Amino acid sequence: MSRRLNGAELEEWFKDVARKAGILNETPFELEKTVRLFDEKLNHRLSWARTSIHKYFPDGEDWIDRTLHRRAIPNISAQLKHEFANRLADLVIGIDLVLQVKNTGGNTVQIAVDVTSNDREVDNKLRKVRGFSLPSSASKANKNIPLVREELGIDKHLVVLLERTPGRLPSTEKLLDVIYAFAESTSLTRKVDLTNLDTKDRTNWRQVEAADPARMWQKYTQGINSKASSVVALEAAKRAFKDNHSLEAILNMLTEDPQYRQFLRRDSGDRKAADTYAQSICTGAETAVASESSEQSQAPRVQGPQL
Repeated sequence: MSRRLNGAELEEWFKDVARKAGILNETPFELEKTVRLFDEKLNHRLSWARTSIHKYFPDGEDWIDRTLHRRAIPNISAQLKHEFANRLADLVIGIDLVLQVKNTGGNTVQIAVDVTSNDREVDNKLRKVRGFSLPSSASKANKNIPLVREELGIDKHLVVLLERTPGRLPSTEKLLDVIYAFAESTSLTRKVDLTNLDTKDRTNWRQVEAADPARMWQKYTQGINSKASSVVALEAAKRAFKDNHSLEAILNMLTEDPQYRQFLRRDSGDRKAADTYAQSICTGAETAVASESSEQSQAPRVQGPQL
């Protein structure tokens, strides 16, 4: 895969892996407690976070002020409160997500994770979560971070360096090995470099895509300039074949094709005609890809001058 993920997409990828593994703590922070704790012990960092929170929550600064003055926040759901507290924790103490795992002793360990793809940031991020000031600043604004983390119920803090290319991300098994090893260790903070992994330790992105037909359809139809559904489907299938996806995965992808769904609606859910349509698209795409490959291999090579 050539497209590179941005920071938000990397975080979401990590969360998705953790969610599927059953170890993601979706609501680790309470708004009122978090805001007041930050104001009391990390006021300088909270003031800095105020300058950014509006990007995610337009009324964020007002919510902070209302919380500090013990006034109710109107028209805000419990879920939105948790989302706001989670984002504030990211801005103030570098927590992108929280994992909840059990160690071999049966004890639950809450692990905060800071995700980055910038290898130049890793050491500074680790210094920050350990409560040290950064080399470029004499500020002591970070010194209470370990104490605040503890008061929030977080046991450990992990800084993870990842590559932005999906095919070079760690496999679920590799990522979970790192997480559980950290949960067992005596270290409270750690950085881990998950770039330049052996192939066996990387995620199988084809397998991941094949498990999500909607994601495959969205990816392989992107940028196709045609209103004809059969043309869109054929081109998407060709692209998927060129990426070495299996016939089964491509047939599953085509169940997201509006034309496929129209067949289902017309036939009251009977899949026979829809599946025949999808199979014909795959046959046409496979033939086209084979033909293109043959033409490329038979094209005459330009020879240099004979000496």
